[in-house]
Amino acid sequence: MKLFYKKLGSNGSPLIILHGLYGSSDNWFSLGKYLSQFYTVFIPDLRNHGKSEHSKDHNYSVMAKDLLHLFYENSIKKAPIIGHSMGGKLAMKFANFYPSKVEKLIIVDISFKKYSDNELLIKNNHSKILDTISNLELDSYRNRKEIEVALSEKIGSEKTAKFILKNIKRTKEGLFLWKLNIEAITKNIDSLLEEINISNINENKIPISFIKGEKSDYITKKEEQSILKKIKQAKIYTIKNAGHWLHAEQPTEFIKIIQRGKYNGNSIEIK
Repeated sequence: MKLFYKKLGSNGSPLIILHGLYGSSDNWFSLGKYLSQFYTVFIPDLRNHGKSEHSKDHNYSVMAKDLLHLFYENSIKKAPIIGHSMGGKLAMKFANFYPSKVEKLIIVDISFKKYSDNELLIKNNHSKILDTISNLELDSYRNRKEIEVALSEKIGSEKTAKFILKNIKRTKEGLFLWKLNIEAITKNIDSLLEEINISNINENKIPISFIKGEKSDYITKKEEQSILKKIKQAKIYTIKNAGHWLHAEQPTEFIKIIQRGKYNGNSIEIK
């Protein structure tokens, strides 16, 4: 599948940024703009999101092929990849399929492990969001503010409601429509929580760093130990006072970690 993408900058080596579930390239535009001082930044809308095409298939194998097409389309031989949540799992899947294409991985608030039924907070939150937006009758609302209030009440989080609201567009006729392919995402949600094979990441010793939000439940202390045990070259960074969308909640701290230079004695150099 050919993906819609934003290309920022033109002088530096390529850098890929992959958004998470319910996200789009818009969510990473500010960070991408900053990094475009040093890199040629590509931020795609993944399938069934943003301005990219819809498909009934939504799993990491087909999305990895979509990403490979982006590499070929832009003659990218090798690049570092930043991936958040679903985008982080996709980045790891891509690296396992096509290790020669990946220079470095920066995985944002997600692990390679399977997020099982026992982790009710994570899975049920997705179920609640998908159920809410599936049953929201957009025709009954006059403006975006009314939709935001309804989402906030049903989901129970004003912050999440504002984020989800970015997935609504308005037609020339004034009708509200979802950019998301809600049916495909709902049908395939379990595949998005699956474990990612990391054997080729290990075998090829691909540099990999994980950045987690202090208040997020996606990478627990126990999971940190599992990551460090299973991937010897892995590094883990924590951003304080941040949840799952840490790059939006604490953008300055996030940039400090990934930019060149020192951050409390440690930093991730993308190159």
